[in-house]
Order: sequence, then C-alpha cells, then structure tokens
Amino acid sequence: MISAPRRKISGACQADGAQGARKRPGVTRGRLLWTEPRAEGQDTTFGDQENGLGPEAVLRIEGEDLSVAEQDRHGRRAADERRSPSSGAGPGVSLVLEGRRAFVTGGGAGIGRAIVLALAAAGARVAVTDLDGDAAARVAREAGEGHVALRLDVTDAAATAAAVTQAAAALGGLDAAVANAGISTMARVVDLTEAEWDANMAVNAKGVFLTDQAIVRHFLAHGTKGSIVNTASLAAKVGAPLLAHYSASKFAVAGFTQALAREVAAQGIRVNCVCPGFVETSMQSREVVWEAELRGMEPAAVRAEYISLTPLGRLQQPEDVADVVVFLLGEGARFMTGLAVDVNGGAFMS
Repeated sequence: MISAPRRKISGACQADGAQGARKRPGVTRGRLLWTEPRAEGQDTTFGDQENGLGPEAVLRIEGEDLSVAEQDRHGRRAADERRSPSSGAGPGVSLVLEGRRAFVTGGGAGIGRAIVLALAAAGARVAVTDLDGDAAARVAREAGEGHVALRLDVTDAAATAAAVTQAAAALGGLDAAVANAGISTMARVVDLTEAEWDANMAVNAKGVFLTDQAIVRHFLAHGTKGSIVNTASLAAKVGAPLLAHYSASKFAVAGFTQALAREVAAQGIRVNCVCPGFVETSMQSREVVWEAELRGMEPAAVRAEYISLTPLGRLQQPEDVADVVVFLLGEGARFMTGLAVDVNGGAFMS
C-alpha cells in the first residue's frame, strides 16, 4: 500500500466556493484543510503558491501545453465578460431571475463565484458570503451594482442566522438561496483522522443544514415561496476511493435535500441539489496532486483519467454548474423539487 507522503502542506479551503481563509493547524501526509486568503485578482491561494499548486504550476507539472491552457483561460474570461452584469445584459442573456434576491454561501471562488455571476447576469441581486470576507467582497463587486458581501462561517448556527437576516435587510428580502460552501481532503480510510472527518462533515453537511434551516425559517416567516439549491457532488452518487469522508458528507447533502423538500413542499418551497463531476477549480488542482501522490501516479495521468471518465470528453467548468443552478432557481423548474441533479458530463448516468 502506498502511504501518503510526509510532506506538510499549509493552509485550508472551505471551498469549491471556497469558504475560505481561516487558518487551522497544518496537516501532514499531503492533506490540507484550510487555505490562505486569495490576493486581489488572484485565482490561486497563497498556500497553493507556496506548494507549487497554482494553476500554471500544475499545468506545467502535468506537461500540458500552456498555449492550450491560455486558450482555456481566455475562453473562461470571455464567458465571464458575457455574464457580467456590469457589461450589460446584451443579446441572448435571459433575465430569468429578474427581481429575485439570492443568498449564496462559499461565493468567494470556484463554483460559488460562477454561481454568483450567473445569478447576477440572470437579473438577481445577490448576498455573497464566504469565510474569506475579502473574497466575497471582490466577487460582489465583480457581479456589478446592487449586491452585498458578508463574511460567514457556515458551521456557526448563530452567525448563519444573523447573515440571513442581514442579507434580507440589505436586499429587501430573500426568495432564493444556494448552499454551496464546501471543503475536501484526501486520504485512505486507514489513515483518515477524526479531524478530517469532522471538518468535512462540519462544512459540507452541517453547513448546508444550518444554511437551509435559516433560509427556510425566513421563507416561512414571510410567506415566501422560495427555492433552494444545495451543492452536492458526483461523490454523492458513487462512493469515491480516497474521499470516503467527503463522499459521506455529500451523500448526507443529497438525503437532507430530499427530506427537506418533502417537509416544505406544502408551503411552496422547493429544494434541490446539484451533483457536479470533475470541475476544474483550484480545489481540483490540489486534489490532482494529492491523488497522484497517494496512487503513485503523475498528476497528468490523474487529470487524463478524470477526462476519460467523462463521456463529454473534457473537464467540467464552474459555469457548467452555475447555469443549472440558475435554471433550478427559476420558474422553468417550478415543478421540480427533492432532486439531486447530475451535472457531470455523463460521468454518472442515473
């Protein structure tokens, strides 16, 4: 059996959305819990840079043609510009969420950032929350005018309830929410620590529970027939080796989503979750390196395997998830609730 290397990696990340930037004790054996804050305009974390895990470094490790990577980045930048409300809606952009007010957790980076920008482009005003308050503020500014940013630790019940109240006051109410904050670490079960198990459960499962609870209480108190989308994972459909604790937390999200949907359907509240696949974010960049070390492979081989497991033949982009979230929050999904929607390029077909 290949044991995880005894290399200390600094930092921690609540996110694919990165909730972010609270420093916790370092973890050995190549596992990481918390990342350092991102700098202005910077996609990678300081912790990533210190360990050579930024996007460009990973691309070079993987032997990928940088011209292709640059083309990918240009494509994503163009997509962001098309989405940005500050540039105007433009032709072909449907304001399907016009007038809606949304609360998003883990909105500071990755999938969370893409969701915020997509909601804003669709006409919603957004309360962007993240453990990294500066990252939340940057994304709120990037989304255009009329949005607010709040620092939030989703594992804190009182803070979550207070953030929902603050967001509702700032936006004049709430009628949509996305519980997106999440973390990941990677280890074999025989090497897994209680701290890692607890951290994944606290953010990924408890964080969704506390967010949804506060949102539903707000909806019920105001007679709002609102909609909620939780972020689960492909790992909520198929148990993932080296990610048993993460899979457990995401299976919990899918089950909780279905149970809550049944509880509040009579009040006109819809609750669904999305299950992304192999999404190209800074979180995935770290996971590629960890998995390569644990399996005795090169990072390029791990990344190629992810693509080979995806019938549509590419890594998923955060915007692929964000567009589905917009649909689920909108009127087009008015008769959909309790679903764990696969958004994974065919990596899992139910």
